[in-house]
Amino acid sequence: MSEPLTPHQPPTYKAIPILCGHPCAVTVDADGIAVFSDWCNYILVRQPHEGRSSVVSAKMKQPSGLALDHNTIVACDGETIVRVDEEGVVSLVAGADGSPGFVDGENALFNGPKDVVVGRDGSI
Repeated sequence: MSEPLTPHQPPTYKAIPILCGHPCAVTVDADGIAVFSDWCNYILVRQPHEGRSSVVSAKMKQPSGLALDHNTIVACDGETIVRVDEEGVVSLVAGADGSPGFVDGENALFNGPKDVVVGRDGSI
């Protein structure tokens, strides 16, 4: 005879009540708050341990990869890397929206970047 089934432990994070089209990446900040990108809805969402999730920003084209410094750094399929501050303000870090390319340096160009990393020295 088999052992009776027991319920599994509840998840660390509550279910996210925001309709997601295509969640693409997730990262967790120093306070344990999850941030994820939704590629189809062009949004970033913050999900605290308890409470409701909230849209952080809705001003980027197809956000994919995420990294954290004191802001959220996002790789976007719009050929850009952007920074999203705590107020949800989006600013361009590198690349040019609608101008794909493969160029390094100060005037960098990207062709659909999928991820981004912040180094220990703060470099992106």
